[in-house]
Amino acid sequence: MDNYLTTEDVRELVRTTISRQVRSGDLDVPMLPHVAQQVMSLTSSPSSSASDFVQIIEQDQHLATKLLKIANSPVYAGRVEVTSIQRAIVSIGMQTLRDLVFGVAMGERIFRSKLFHEPMTMIWDHSLATAYIARELATLKRSDPEYAFMCGLLHDVGKPLLLSALETIHRKYQDRVYFTKELIDEVMRDFHAQVGGLVARSWNFPEQLHAAIRYHHEFREAGDYQEMAMMMEVANLMAHYLGMASYMEEPEVDLLSEPALHKLELPADKFDALLKSSTDRVRELITSFNL
Repeated sequence: MDNYLTTEDVRELVRTTISRQVRSGDLDVPMLPHVAQQVMSLTSSPSSSASDFVQIIEQDQHLATKLLKIANSPVYAGRVEVTSIQRAIVSIGMQTLRDLVFGVAMGERIFRSKLFHEPMTMIWDHSLATAYIARELATLKRSDPEYAFMCGLLHDVGKPLLLSALETIHRKYQDRVYFTKELIDEVMRDFHAQVGGLVARSWNFPEQLHAAIRYHHEFREAGDYQEMAMMMEVANLMAHYLGMASYMEEPEVDLLSEPALHKLELPADKFDALLKSSTDRVRELITSFNL
């Protein structure tokens, strides 16, 4: 037991290490999964076609199988069973399929941790919930919903990197450190949005995506992209309100008093309907990604 660092020593070690990495940009940012890179590039190109999209996905049989399962889940399923990627494009659209590709890639490559399995699972489920709600909010606002789902999916992408940084510290000091939940909460709260912004820059995301990830708790700082950042803030709060917490302790959510919600000026009846329907739909989405 004498070999353990004290709780305060661990806190100082963690905060000093992560603060230095954030300031210097010396974070171990993983590469964006290759298929996600390809899909982002393809859907950004005006000359791309549905057949190009199909070809990329069908090169990865595991990905294709997973996408078909999700496309046939209650969240997306239509009257006709989707039996091919080509049919999925017709049924749910290329943009939605792009979002699902990102979802599968992020869930399998980025939101993974051996040491922090429980918090990472909660963060991932919360991210899926936020993504679904963000897409629905964008639809209600009749704004450009192109990146809403993806922004919601990745709004907390800084958290997996922070957990990875803690894993690195744990490996270095082996059995001498113990991370309390209070410390993990503190690190998440203080650094995740800034680290998420660094990830978005490293992955060369469009400015709207970067702003939504970096400022989803401070929408007024998002410049020309305040509306998307506001939607992320509201979607994030709604996910917490519906019981989809992202592991770290949060104060009780009073949705109706949130400035971001008022500024979005959503029709009250449609917002209420979304709130009532989201719990089941979110759980269906989470289940579909875990099939």
